[in-house]
This record gives sequence, C-alpha cells and structure tokens, in this order.
Amino acid sequence: DFERKTMSSLTPDARFRGIHVDDAGIQRTVDNLKAHNIEAIVVEASEAKDKVLSLIPEGSEVFVATSRTLDTLQVSDAIDNSGKYVPLKKKTFTMDRATQAAEIRRMTAAPDYFLVSAHAVSQEGELFWASATGSQLGAITNGAGTVIVVAGINKIVPDAKAASERIETYTYPMEDARAHEVYGAGSAINFRLRISAVSGWTGPRIKVVLVKQDLGFYSSLRMVAVAAIRL
Repeated sequence: DFERKTMSSLTPDARFRGIHVDDAGIQRTVDNLKAHNIEAIVVEASEAKDKVLSLIPEGSEVFVATSRTLDTLQVSDAIDNSGKYVPLKKKTFTMDRATQAAEIRRMTAAPDYFLVSAHAVSQEGELFWASATGSQLGAITNGAGTVIVVAGINKIVPDAKAASERIETYTYPMEDARAHEVYGAGSAINFRLRISAVSGWTGPRIKVVLVKQDLGFYSSLRMVAVAAIRL
C-alpha cells in the first residue's frame, strides 16, 4: 500500500543559497549565452515583468511552466488573467484528461511561446534543468516556437560542474521537500537537460532574462506550489 510521507530526509546545500556572482560574472554569462546563439539580457526586478511581457505579442498562445520565479514576478498571473494572451496551461485545467490527453500533450509540448525558469545558468553560457517527469523539457529543446527563460542571478554558477552540483545538492532536495508535502512522496532526477548552444539555422529561439534578484526556491523547506517540476 502507498504510504504517505510528508517529510524529506534531504538537506539543501547552503553553498547555493543567495547570490554568488558579481557584475563581471553576470556580463560573462550574457556574453557567452549570446555567443551560443541564445539571446540574453539583464534587468532589475522592478523591470522584469514588463520586459518579459514585451517579448510576447498580444494574442499569442503561451504556456507558462510552473515556476516560483514567474509567480514571484507576477508574470504567470499576467499571462493567465490579463486577457492579452491565450493561456494554454489555464486552458488545460478545463479539459478532460481522459478524453483529451493527446490534445493537452500537444498544447504543452508545442506552444507558440513557452515561459520557464532554469535550475542553473553557467557563466560559460549554458542552461541546465532536471526533472522527475520530463514533461516540460520537450518544449524547451524543440517544441515551442520561442522559449523565454527567466532566472534570478542567484542561479548563475561558474561552470557545468557547479550547475550539476547545484541541481543535485540544492534544487533537488528543495523539490523533494515540496513533493513530500504536496504529494506525500519524494521527487527524483530522472531527466536532465543541458543546452550548450542553439543551432544558427533556427535563429535565437531561446531568450534568457536574468533578473537582479534572488528568485526561485527560498531557504525555507516549506513548498507551497503544486507541480511536477519546480523551477
């Protein structure tokens, strides 16, 4: 029988809490992302919402991945409730998963615009994610027309090794705690995604907005959102 457990035994690594990058490191990150055909800009937290929304034409179909970062910046609410966009995730909540599962899957995998955060961004110009289900990764790699990645500068790390360490020792324990609280079962790192560059023939379909704020998982272990992946 399924035994519901509400506590995780994992402890997040305190080394990855807070912001650990200076202005030179931020600029190096932006320069290397651009060199890899990934658009990148840096904004203040007060500018972030308006900047992200300016990248999306009104009337576009938009899928917003579950993200504490996007919730904190009120981007999720703007997409869902402003009336200016077609909010696909909100639409899926009204659909019958028994009879419309294929349609829901296509809406999730291939929207015009896909908004998401990242688990780590390296100064070498790479983006990193991990997932228990992999449900959002297909849209990032190829499915979505345009991917907009919004991340606090606290997620910037020196290199791929540090990105992996951040995911395994900080992000995963935090997500595991959230999953225990919400679902009564832990999470897992079953899928990993590392984007090193975007092919030139596709154009810069991935746009990164780096926000000068500590965003995403907080130092508290209490998680309040409900999703298969927390970004």
